Amino acid sequence: MKLFEPIEFGGMKVKNRIVMPAAELNYHTPDGRPTDRLLRFYEERAKGGIGFAVVGIAKIEPHFFGGIAAHSDEFIPDLKKIADVFHKYDVKCALQL
Repeated sequence: MKLFEPIEFGGMKVKNRIVMPAAELNYHTPDGRPTDRLLRFYEERAKGGIGFAVVGIAKIEPHFFGGIAAHSDEFIPDLKKIADVFHKYDVKCALQL
């Protein structure tokens, strides 16, 4: 069955074709930093066997309401925490801007 077969696109290998779409869960701090609850949510999906995750929504301007902050380099360590959760389970991820 192709759903569970690896796929490659753009030079990136993904372990299967199961994709988690982006969703605004409000599991972040008011300034857009991920909470432990958000990281646990993503880890459960990664453990569940998805191959690719679209993380979001992400705000690229500080005045936008909601979303994970991606509008300044100061948030790179927070974004790395999210990426590390997925990469621990060999899940590729991208940020919905």
